[in-house]
Amino acid sequence: MLQDAFNAVREFHYHKGIAPVQEFPTTRYTDRPYSQHAGWLLDNAVKYMRDAAENLEHQDKDDPRTMRMHLILEECAECISAMMAGDEELALDGLLDLIFVCVGAGVVFDWPMDEGFYEVWRSNMTKGRTDK
Repeated sequence: MLQDAFNAVREFHYHKGIAPVQEFPTTRYTDRPYSQHAGWLLDNAVKYMRDAAENLEHQDKDDPRTMRMHLILEECAECISAMMAGDEELALDGLLDLIFVCVGAGVVFDWPMDEGFYEVWRSNMTKGRTDK
């Protein structure tokens, strides 16, 4: 199932003309002058995600959404922070953790992940190329 999902995403990128990046950039994202404001925004987004995740950790433990939101925010913040720092190994770890906790949310809530994934894929395949 997971390999099928990766292949579907790969097909989407090929269909949209989004070429794979051959090498992960290892410089800090904010080292590029035109991206300093975006870097500031991302730094703050990461801070707010971490604050929200920490706050959720102390909330209603009986509501399964609480743990899922906590985990998703925590892993998303880790992934973005590592990408901004140019740390490929940590970015990959964060991305895989994020995928794992997102799929885990689908399992916990018994959502039809296979059907939903392929419906999103089908819908995205019908959209025009959006990159500039």
